[in-house]
Amino acid sequence: MTNTISHRGYVGQVTIDVEDNCLYAQLINAPKVHFTCEGQTVSELVKSFSSWIDDYIAGFSEAGLDVVQPQVLAAA
Repeated sequence: MTNTISHRGYVGQVTIDVEDNCLYAQLINAPKVHFTCEGQTVSELVKSFSSWIDDYIAGFSEAGLDVVQPQVLAAA
């Protein structure tokens, strides 16, 4: 079992909050980009994470801003 999700090279560290009955993913491989998404199910979490990454890239590109590229994480 993995505790990360990824989309377009960006990786999110997944955590479970049993009290809130929610899954969270925090972006971990793009310096200076702070983002956490949530979902009630794995499918919702993956959709939320992927949608945010796509919106981030599209929004910054359209505005002429530099998109922070994901870094390759070292194997554990």
